[in-house]
Amino acid sequence: MALLVLRADIPLCEEDNQHTVKLAENLLGPEWKNFTAVVFTHGDVLQEMRMTEDEFLRSASTTLSTLLATIHGRYFFRDPTEKTLHEQQAVFANQILHFVRQNSYQTVQFNKH
Repeated sequence: MALLVLRADIPLCEEDNQHTVKLAENLLGPEWKNFTAVVFTHGDVLQEMRMTEDEFLRSASTTLSTLLATIHGRYFFRDPTEKTLHEQQAVFANQILHFVRQNSYQTVQFNKH
């Protein structure tokens, strides 16, 4: 599973998205979208703005919405507030395992050059 880390408080522009997609394809091959999830950081900024994660996603740019659709809606928000490092790691691990199960435990097949 590849994790694409994006800041929730900085919009994803089309140029960044194209670069990210090209990099993912180069690293993981044409099936990159089946093995990638987005982790949103800086969710505390959303809380300061009194915006929920759902509101953030509904107001997301077309670029971000398209990226999330491409990776089959696999995303989660990192929430450092009121959690120990161990609790945060457990949340990450559980979410990643959930995505791996959704993917039927498939692995990335790299081409040998």
